[in-house]
Order: sequence, then C-alpha cells, then structure tokens
Amino acid sequence: MADIFDGGLGQHLKKLTPEENVIRTAAFYRILDGNRSNIDDLTIETGLTTGKVQKTMKGLVQRGIMVLDEKGDVVGSHGLSLVPTEHRLSINGWELFTWCAADAVGIPAALGVNAKVSSKCFQCHNPIEIEMVNGEIRYCNREDACIWVIAADFGRSIVGCT
Repeated sequence: MADIFDGGLGQHLKKLTPEENVIRTAAFYRILDGNRSNIDDLTIETGLTTGKVQKTMKGLVQRGIMVLDEKGDVVGSHGLSLVPTEHRLSINGWELFTWCAADAVGIPAALGVNAKVSSKCFQCHNPIEIEMVNGEIRYCNREDACIWVIAADFGRSIVGCT
C-alpha cells in the first residue's frame, strides 16, 4: 500500500525547509489548542532566532501555508484556522475552522482524534455534518456526501453531494 505522503501532500511537504516545517507545525499545534502565535511565541517554541522566524513566516505567508491577522499573529497554519470559514471543526474542546473540506476531515483523521465537522455542499449548499471518533468517520448526515481535492491547485477543495 502506498504511503499517503507519496502523493500531492508528500510532494508539497518535501518542498518545505526544516525551518518552515518546524514553524508551521508549532503554529498549527498552538491553533489546535485555540491559541494565536506571535513571533516571540514561535521563537521560543522553535529555538530559532527572531530574524529566522520572521523571514520564514513571511515566506510561508507568501506561499499560502500560513495566515496572519492585522497584528501579525498567526491565525492559520497549514489548513487549520482561528478565522471563521465555511468549514467548522470542533476538536479538542475548541471551535476551530479549516481552509477546505478536505482539511476538516483530514486533520482529525491524521491526528486520530474525535471531532465534529460542519460544512455545506458546494453544489446545493445544504449542511453536511460529520462526526469522527479516533479519526474515523462514524456519522454523516448525507449518504451522498463526498470530497474532491483538486491536486493541480493544492490547497483548494470542493465538498458536495453526488
């Protein structure tokens, strides 16, 4: 069986430098705990210099891997967000958001945790509710729900029904 990281996600992650990976991961886990990250937080957590963190964050933002608020705090990292989107994710006691439907299902699946996903169909706009236990889908309110990931434009996905 092929490793899931052999495909698009793996190719995407292989393009990141070690500094980019450690910073985006630190920011991701802070968001998972409901916290924003500033340069000082990431400098302390990563052990990198302030200058290296600033430069690396700028590159991550330019490539769409990280989102900052008006104060320069990280509010989105690699699909997980504190900024409201159409894809709500209840996980670890926090109400969070994701950048796309694939992230809403993929993040709890990858972490192997319990979660509730609230989204809507891209086509008919009806609500889609998913409950996950230990990273596996246990309930979905729509039997015809499916997720498409457009590999040619990594980071964009469409959720809908058939």
